[in-house]
Amino acid sequence: MPQYFNAHKESVNDYSITPSPAIVPNPTPVDFNKGYGNKWFPPGIGQSELVAKTLFQQGIFPAAFISDANGFLSVWKTMRLFRNKATHIKPIDQAQFTQVETGFNTLKVEYLRGLVDLKHSLKN
Repeated sequence: MPQYFNAHKESVNDYSITPSPAIVPNPTPVDFNKGYGNKWFPPGIGQSELVAKTLFQQGIFPAAFISDANGFLSVWKTMRLFRNKATHIKPIDQAQFTQVETGFNTLKVEYLRGLVDLKHSLKN
């Protein structure tokens, strides 16, 4: 991976992407280099989803690695909704757990190879 993968890079450069106002009203920039020293704080799952939707809308989604962007974003949304619900509100029920399990299986079967290939393409 690049030198600063999974680490905060001390820099004056801005590594933020602002989601499209067509996707979220009054968007705020999402900082992909948030942190202090070498400690990196990744964007939230929802923030990252908004950026991914924006990249797709702008035609710069990595289609060479994820050919079905709509399907990928749909699974992402399901995972985010139930992850946030289980983490912040209350436990999910069996039916919702099954939806999350199906989402994980879909990610594994349909998208994992493309995500791994995308990661490898970013190496030095």
